[in-house]
Amino acid sequence: MSSTYWQAAVFKANLWRKAITGHADYRAMARWTIRALAFPIRRKVTWKRVVASRAQQAAADLHALTGRGVRLLFVYSARDPGLDYFRVMLGNTLRTLSTEGKVQVEIIPEADHTFTLLRNQDALLHAMRTWVAAMVQDDGGEAGVTEHTALWRSGLCGADHCKSRIAQEAQP
Repeated sequence: MSSTYWQAAVFKANLWRKAITGHADYRAMARWTIRALAFPIRRKVTWKRVVASRAQQAAADLHALTGRGVRLLFVYSARDPGLDYFRVMLGNTLRTLSTEGKVQVEIIPEADHTFTLLRNQDALLHAMRTWVAAMVQDDGGEAGVTEHTALWRSGLCGADHCKSRIAQEAQP
């Protein structure tokens, strides 16, 4: 019998009468009770296994990327629920890779998850520009390539702003 049946049965007087007079199906009631108690436990254990498996796969994927020399920047708003998920799934891996300089996590305070406000978009662009500039500096830079050239090539710098800065840097 389904749990819905038993939940409805709790409020039926004739079923209570059967239980009190000894005419109820006690085995079915016991089976239902055991299943009802065991289901949440089983579901929780299964969910933990699924989460652990996905976290291991995500960590392995992240290590595979950084192992190939890919540097990663993750940008979140402070109130983004995905940030909590991200931390739960990749917490230890992130700490290790961040310490090694392979992964950087930037959190923009007071932003929504789409960075709607202009000031939050500016903060997002600043985080991205800073990250690209640090990569160029870490790589020792390509001969003749300045920070602004790298930012312009990456699309993270406004064309007019970067072009004028590149022209200024090219002058002796």
